[in-house]
Amino acid sequence: MNWKRTWHPLSWLLLVGAILAGALPIAAQTSQIDRLKEAVENNPDDARSAYTLGTLLAQKNRLAEAAEYLTMATERDPEMVSAFSNLGLILRDLKRFDEAIAALQRVTDLEPEDAAAWTNLGTALQGAGRFEAAADAYRQATRLKPGDVEAQFGLAWMLLQTGQTQAAEEQYHVLAALDRRRADDLYFQYRQSQPGPAVSPLGELAAAVAGRDAEAVARLLQEGADPNQADGKGNPALHVAVQAGSNDIVALLIQGKADLTARDRLNRVPLHIAALVDNAEAARLLLEAGAAVDLPGFDSPTDGPTESTPLILAAQSGAVATAELLIKAGANVNALTNVKGGLFRRSPLFWAIKANQPGMVELLRKHGAEQYPPGATPN
Repeated sequence: MNWKRTWHPLSWLLLVGAILAGALPIAAQTSQIDRLKEAVENNPDDARSAYTLGTLLAQKNRLAEAAEYLTMATERDPEMVSAFSNLGLILRDLKRFDEAIAALQRVTDLEPEDAAAWTNLGTALQGAGRFEAAADAYRQATRLKPGDVEAQFGLAWMLLQTGQTQAAEEQYHVLAALDRRRADDLYFQYRQSQPGPAVSPLGELAAAVAGRDAEAVARLLQEGADPNQADGKGNPALHVAVQAGSNDIVALLIQGKADLTARDRLNRVPLHIAALVDNAEAARLLLEAGAAVDLPGFDSPTDGPTESTPLILAAQSGAVATAELLIKAGANVNALTNVKGGLFRRSPLFWAIKANQPGMVELLRKHGAEQYPPGATPN
């Protein structure tokens, strides 16, 4: 797995000077760089000019030069948090990890209650292959900001990398309650990092679906293309279109007799995907085409088969609009998951409460849902 997927390269949150510079014409920016260089050379104690110059150079993707001037800024002002932060992130993206770690550790020393500082440090430690230390940094970030999805994701991934599977399983559930899609992404990355068959190349229809090219999809279907063609990860075309919100393509695939009960790699049918991403229009199209409203599925990467109905996934992800359609179509508001042979049997309302989805809780209760209906695990 490519460790860089945990962050967004060059996405510095503190580059205020660069943002301002971005409004200037290129010639004006060049002139500003020259003036700042002169100011830095003529004023050995001027940390602010060195910082501004470094951020401007970073914005122009002159990263090595940017690092040089930001280092100068930190030497001139050892308390300038923004300089250390930007320097650390630039050094990280230059893969100069030891230097990046030192700069970002300085940020956590200066701002120990800043969750973003700990997350940034975690990414640098992760890049250096220091996975246990990275896990500690991400853990500190999640303590300070429990809702930080990227920190929760980073922690889960580091636990997997260090072989702490039980802790990783617990962390997966925390992440899933915050963002089911990121939890699925964690699972996909983990699966892809394991030895296995090579990813298949995209077929022509799958490529058209991935590219959201409705015209090409229509043409290929008319020419006899298989509407169930899967992408390189094994996801059928209809699943891909539903998740992407390409509802014109969803309609074309349904018209082309795509299998409404086809399963993706996590054992989900297209209606599960619509519920997960709150694509109410796709859900409507699927239901009108005859999709079963309570078809169970979804194999959790940690718990195995869960037998979740689409409404249960909607409850977990807060997909209120789609849930309303499912309920109107007759979905069982008291359906239960069946995890580990009946060890955990949970209702949609249970999951909505656990995932802190107040709108979903209100909707389910309005339609008579119970948190612990008959047969549910009591707590």
